[in-house]
Amino acid sequence: MRVQTLAYILWRAIATGYLSLRETSDLYGVFAREIARVSREIDHILRSIDRPQHRKRCAFLEKDGDYSRAGVIDPNRIQHLSQSLQIHPARALRKLLRNTQLNPGIHVSLVEDSLKFLQELSNDVDVIFTDPPYGFNAEECGHQELCELYSQLIPACLGALRSGGHLMLVLPAFARTGRQVPFFETAESIIRQVLANTCSADKRCKRIVETFPEPKQLFTYPPYWSSADVLERKIVHFVIE
Repeated sequence: MRVQTLAYILWRAIATGYLSLRETSDLYGVFAREIARVSREIDHILRSIDRPQHRKRCAFLEKDGDYSRAGVIDPNRIQHLSQSLQIHPARALRKLLRNTQLNPGIHVSLVEDSLKFLQELSNDVDVIFTDPPYGFNAEECGHQELCELYSQLIPACLGALRSGGHLMLVLPAFARTGRQVPFFETAESIIRQVLANTCSADKRCKRIVETFPEPKQLFTYPPYWSSADVLERKIVHFVIE
């Protein structure tokens, strides 16, 4: 076993480029540095294994994965969260939000008009995730009504968000049926509305840069929103300060 471990360390020193033809005069030094590196990695793994399985007020656990230590959700925390479900009337929920009296857990409120509810809030919400109507179903409202809805939606969301709040919208990217997506529903239009309204409300958007490794074909974000038949969607995410 010791011979196999030593052979692996020497092979890794060569494979990772630590050993080159120009360093043949310091061959033992290269191997010594690689052995020290492996020793630090083993020490890190051992310290990770010795960590307590539970941390107070934490919803994650550590466990042995297929290749290394893995983080998983604590099932006991999820069960406790499900037991914390509370249903509030809209008026009561507004009062709790304004007074910041909501205890940790799941709080649900059914409102007749989501837009009107948002317009009655002011710096009370941390995160808004919305999937507004697109008008692609016969039962949904008409073009003019949708245009008015989208023109009021962004100011209402920005007014309801606290500083540092997140706004995420699911928007139509394009329709595979050939139907034109109205411009006011596109990400380009929403981005312009958000920037314009943040300036008028003396707020600003925090810039977030996201990168994805190559090849891009392996990473379609978000993968479960693609549709080969009808509509492909896009999620836009804003952080408001």
